[in-house]
Amino acid sequence: YDSHEFTRDNLCIINYRGGEYTGHPELYLDRSYWMNGMKNMRKLRPDMEFIIVTDDPEAARKLLPGLPVYHSDLDRDYVMIKNARYLLLSNSTFAFFPAYTSETLRAAIAPKYWARHNVSDGYWASEQNIYSIFQYQDRKGRLFSPEECRKELAAYREKSARYRRAGERPEGLKRSLCLLEAKVRYGIFYLKKILYSLMRRAGYQVPYAKKARQG
Repeated sequence: YDSHEFTRDNLCIINYRGGEYTGHPELYLDRSYWMNGMKNMRKLRPDMEFIIVTDDPEAARKLLPGLPVYHSDLDRDYVMIKNARYLLLSNSTFAFFPAYTSETLRAAIAPKYWARHNVSDGYWASEQNIYSIFQYQDRKGRLFSPEECRKELAAYREKSARYRRAGERPEGLKRSLCLLEAKVRYGIFYLKKILYSLMRRAGYQVPYAKKARQG
């Protein structure tokens, strides 16, 4: 199966990953990532348009209302992403492979630090996630080349005590503090989700929607 229906010079495909990712704050990419990515894509082409290809249409419509949402069988979704000229990607394997096998791709933005986008202070979930075909966007919306990411990681290795301790299992008070930090992060993540859901149901604008309108 192959199709170039969505291979257009002014079309960017957003591959939003919902599903089980919504329960993992270290993996889930919130609205700010996608809004910053769309701004960066419009720097390449002011007339850039966007559609979403996703495994979670309901969540995608809530997160980015107003954009066309597509969800089909895996073959069709894969081909839509593979044959795009511009991609704004999630940190998932399904996002990587169609981009990697693409023959039409001109530019792709992926989350910096990949599966540690939300929590990293310089480390990557895996160094192999620095791919030469992507530009990497940080939490402030800034773009970095693969070469810049590799240089930053090399410097991080030299300076970071956390990196040198990677693989060591914390014990005692240190372990308790690490567990507490993780629980706090998860708690804040879920409280925000509940609060925003209640605000939407009550007819209020959630904070990220206000920012989007102001932008």
